[in-house]
Amino acid sequence: MDDKVINKRQVEFLAMAGVFDSIYKDRSTIFTSATKLVAVSQNSQRDRDTCQQGLFGSELNVNNTSNILKNSISWNTSKYLINEYLSSGFFTSENPLIKKRAFFKKFNLSNSISIENNKVNGKLFELIGFLVKIEEKIINNKKVLDLFFVDEWNCFNLFVFIDRALIDENDLFPGESYVLTVVNSIDTDRRMRLRLKSIREISSFIKKSPKNVKIFLKNLNDIEKLKAKLEVVKEGKNNVILVYKGHEVNTGMKVDGNYISFNELNLLDGVDAK
Repeated sequence: MDDKVINKRQVEFLAMAGVFDSIYKDRSTIFTSATKLVAVSQNSQRDRDTCQQGLFGSELNVNNTSNILKNSISWNTSKYLINEYLSSGFFTSENPLIKKRAFFKKFNLSNSISIENNKVNGKLFELIGFLVKIEEKIINNKKVLDLFFVDEWNCFNLFVFIDRALIDENDLFPGESYVLTVVNSIDTDRRMRLRLKSIREISSFIKKSPKNVKIFLKNLNDIEKLKAKLEVVKEGKNNVILVYKGHEVNTGMKVDGNYISFNELNLLDGVDAK
């Protein structure tokens, strides 16, 4: 490539986006070697222009890769995804929230599109978002944290006033996914902004969420007996879900799973409790 149309910063962004993955998979190594790679390009262009070639060659190949590429610590998953998004404005690999989709399906959460289409003052939304970056800004002479999130559909910004923040900046980590409660609010300059009401890491949310007790039904012959047995189980935080012909039904019952006699339930006709 002509060295006049490529520079160090461009190589870094291309590495962040994964453009070189098919050639060299470690993006961090390409990123930290950007200066040398540009120099290789410049030397190669100069050799072509003068119809000359260096004694040891200036092209990147299997013999001189170790001299040109500077080994570095590989990016962790969070940095890998953040760099990927910042370089291109979207994920070239899988969106990190897709794997969380199944768990939150039953919560009927909002998303960035519904926020964009419902700009009503005071409107409350609950959604999940991947935190890309945090910036400190001044709005109306007040310091605020500008939190930049993405979800499966788009991106959105949240503003948190530092002097009355619900959270500590040190508790937020770009590259983590969060469960958010936000509200539309009109500023004094008549601009609609999203304000944060609460935030919680998805990992802790999933870990602390009660597990469902799923009971699979082959038929409904003993459904009343099943109901009677569940009603005497100690109340708890485990939701009782019935699965019949591929459909899941939340019974609304909450029991303590430690007090369920699954062997006894499985003696009922067509019942398979787990």
